[in-house]
Amino acid sequence: MSHEPQMDPDLPNEFRRTSHAGKMFFGLLLLAVVVSALSWFGKPAVELWPHGPAPTIAAAGWVNGEAPTKESLAGKVVVIDVWATWCRPCLSALPHMVELHDQFADRGVVFIGLTSEGEKEQGKIQSILQKAGARWPNGWGAGPTMQELHNEYLPCVYVIGKNGQIMWTTSDGGDLPDILEQLLKQGDSRT
Repeated sequence: MSHEPQMDPDLPNEFRRTSHAGKMFFGLLLLAVVVSALSWFGKPAVELWPHGPAPTIAAAGWVNGEAPTKESLAGKVVVIDVWATWCRPCLSALPHMVELHDQFADRGVVFIGLTSEGEKEQGKIQSILQKAGARWPNGWGAGPTMQELHNEYLPCVYVIGKNGQIMWTTSDGGDLPDILEQLLKQGDSRT
């Protein structure tokens, strides 16, 4: 037996709740259409601005090549991938970095890896890089350079523009391929 009072359908009900479900549905539908339309116009470019001059890139030792010199990096876009062998997100990101290297290296973009790990880990570093197909120079014992970059977390990527300035870091947001395209197009115009 129901304890609800019976309502007379012929009398107006001042307490009847009106449903806004229809308005809500069309509002959400409109929002979905707007978001979809924005994706057709492409991603907005990330504003690139100088974070300061790039430090001299130094490490205690190198695998996969020689230490880069200031002269060898002058006028080039440089990607610095700061990582560690024990960092799972770093290892997960490595295949993507290999893809980016394959996509941009022949366009003059230089890739460099840095880790603060020491000489004891050199074999492990080499093994991980070889397994992933990473062919760019990687410096171990690079703690001082990482400090000059103000590195606070791993993995972290820094991009140096042709002007020698740090123009982008992972914390700036955006997609790295888009950032590299922007920097390759803008050349030396930003200081």
